[in-house]
Amino acid sequence: AALKEWARIGSAAKFFQARADREALPARAVLAVVSDFRGANEDLSHEILNLAARQQLPYLLIDKAKFTNLPAGLKAVIYADTQPPTPALRAAVGQFVEAGGLLIAGAVWGKPASAPLPDSPTVRYSVHPAGKGRIAMPKDQMDDPYLVAADAQMLLGHRHERTAATIGQLGRVRFGQGKNVEAERLYRDAIEVEDAIFGPGSLASAASRNNLATVLRRMGREQETFDLYREVYELRTREQGPDDPDTLTVQTNLAASSASLGNRELARTMLIDSYERHCRVLGPTMRGSIITGMLLLRVQLDMQLWSEVIERAPTVRSAADRAQAQFGTSIWRPGWCDCMHAKALLEVGRVGEGVALLDAGIAILERSPPEPESTKYLSLAKDWRSAIKTGE
Repeated sequence: AALKEWARIGSAAKFFQARADREALPARAVLAVVSDFRGANEDLSHEILNLAARQQLPYLLIDKAKFTNLPAGLKAVIYADTQPPTPALRAAVGQFVEAGGLLIAGAVWGKPASAPLPDSPTVRYSVHPAGKGRIAMPKDQMDDPYLVAADAQMLLGHRHERTAATIGQLGRVRFGQGKNVEAERLYRDAIEVEDAIFGPGSLASAASRNNLATVLRRMGREQETFDLYREVYELRTREQGPDDPDTLTVQTNLAASSASLGNRELARTMLIDSYERHCRVLGPTMRGSIITGMLLLRVQLDMQLWSEVIERAPTVRSAADRAQAQFGTSIWRPGWCDCMHAKALLEVGRVGEGVALLDAGIAILERSPPEPESTKYLSLAKDWRSAIKTGE
C-alpha cells in the first residue's frame, strides 16, 4: 500500500514538472494575502491561506519583501502582519482601495480617515469607506485565522450558508473548549448570517439557535435558554412535524430547561410525549431515547412520583443495557437507572430491594470511566446510601 501511494505522489510530481511553464501564467484570484510569512507572522498568515482555500476563496500570496504591484482582478487584500506595511505597499494598496477594492487589516495599518459605516456584514469589523472601496478593521485582535477567512468571505459579499456553517463550526469548537462567551458570540453571528439569507426565524437558523440555547444553559441563563428552545421547538414542529428526529431532540431540551426553571409538571408532560415518540420513531435503544427516558425518571423522582419511577425504570434500564452491548455507549447509564429505581423503592418502604439495587447501581458507576455526568450521579447515589446508614 505504501509503494502504491508513493507511486501516486511521483505521478503527481511528474504532472506538475511537465507543466512548469504554467507557473508564469497570472493567477485568477479574488483575494491576496500579503505577509512576509515568517517569524511572528508565520502561523497566522499560513493558516489564513489554508482556511481561505477551505472557504473556496481563490487566493494568491504576496511576499511583501518582494512586492512590486497588485495583480488585476483582485477584490480584496488581507494584511495580517504585526509590523506596519512598507511605504510602497501602503501606497499600492491605498490606490487599490480607492479604485473599489477591500482591505482587511489590523490596527497596525493605521486608523482610517473616515468614520465607520453604520452597517457591516460582520459584527466583528468596523467598515470604513475609502474612495470607491472599503477598509475593514477588526474591533478586537486579528489573531484567529478561522475567523479572518470566514469574515473575508462575508465582507466580500458571499453571505451564504457555507459562511454561517463555518462560523457555527468554530462555535462548536469554542463550546468544546469551554469558551462559552466566544461560543455565544459565534452562534449569534451565524444566526445573523442565516437570517440575512433566509429571513428571520427560518428553519435554516434552527440548529444555530439550538446551539446558542445550549451555551446559554451552561452559563446559567435559564429563562433565555427556555425561550430559545421553545422558539426552535415551535419552528421545527411547524416545518418538520412532531416526529422528526430534530424536533424530538429539541423537545427533550425544552423539557429539561422547563425542569430547571421549576416547572416540573410541564417537563414531565413533554418528556412522556418525547420518550414515547423517540421509542416509536427511532427505537428504544437509540441515544436520544435513553437520554429522554432518564431525564423523565429524574423529573418523576424530583416530583416524588415513586410508582411511576418504579414502573418505568426497568424499561429504560433494559434499553440502556442493550445499547451499551450493541453500540458501546457509556456504561454508567444502566447504573444510574438502577440508582433512581432504588431510590423510589426505598421511599415506598421496600428497603431490602432498594438497598441491593442501589449498591448494584453504585458499583456500575464506580467502574465506569469518569465522565462529568457519571461523576455527579455517583456522588448523589452515595449520598442516598449514606442516608440509609445513618437512618436519615
